[in-house]
Amino acid sequence: MKSKYADKFAAGAAEYLEPGEEVRAALIAQARGRSQRITAAGTSFAVSELGARKQQRSIAAADEAGLVIDNPMALVLTSQRLLTFKISTPILGRGGQIKALLGGLPLDAVDSLEVKRAGLGRKITITIAGTAVDLEAAAGADELAAAFDGGRTAT
Repeated sequence: MKSKYADKFAAGAAEYLEPGEEVRAALIAQARGRSQRITAAGTSFAVSELGARKQQRSIAAADEAGLVIDNPMALVLTSQRLLTFKISTPILGRGGQIKALLGGLPLDAVDSLEVKRAGLGRKITITIAGTAVDLEAAAGADELAAAFDGGRTAT
């Protein structure tokens, strides 16, 4: 399912794109474990702690790989780069405007991008220089993977 934020993020990212660069996919993503930590807070300390540990591992891996992430953020795949953006808080389809570019990596620096079903959402694993960075998303992850794979076969 396409993210309802895809068009909004594509428009918001336009000022950060290089000449000839175009947005192929965009969605809201965050460090793996954040949803588990937030939903379990106040109800199950153990489950919340497991989510917090997953989130810490995800953030540490992103730091090691040179991918700047935020919780939540816009993850944008272009024809040339994988970009992350700070966004305003998305609530029921409102908000979620791009505020600032966090960072970006050229596509040839990304070894792989895989998406797997995880409960009601999707787990996104981006491997950069051998380091796996786990993120989570709801809508748009399958389109991100298809755009990444399509970009690889087109070049």
